[in-house]
Amino acid sequence: MEMIKDLEKLELNRLCVVLLAKTYTSLGQTPSEETLESMGFLLTELLESRYKTFTWETVELSFYNGTTDTEVFHINIQTMSKWLYTMKQLIWDGQAKMAEGSYHAINKEVRGIIDKETKLLK
Repeated sequence: MEMIKDLEKLELNRLCVVLLAKTYTSLGQTPSEETLESMGFLLTELLESRYKTFTWETVELSFYNGTTDTEVFHINIQTMSKWLYTMKQLIWDGQAKMAEGSYHAINKEVRGIIDKETKLLK
């Protein structure tokens, strides 16, 4: 899987709109096309500016965890940023645990992300 920085902007925006539609649906909401497009643009910009080394799978997992582990039932730029930043923290914590040799203490999904991203950065 490619990193965000390797995706064409139009493809990234399309992926963002699809992810947001899925996310809204999982929260029991039906946004307008205009809302999906504008939120997709905001998410694309956020990913390109702050999370360009994430893979798309990492972004999807961030949103999945965000919708299942929260009591916030609305999507805005702060919510999306929080979900992505929480994933970044989990990855950093996992990398620190790997450096200590505490592999057993790392979430299976996060360990998979770290392994994939390490391979992509080489």
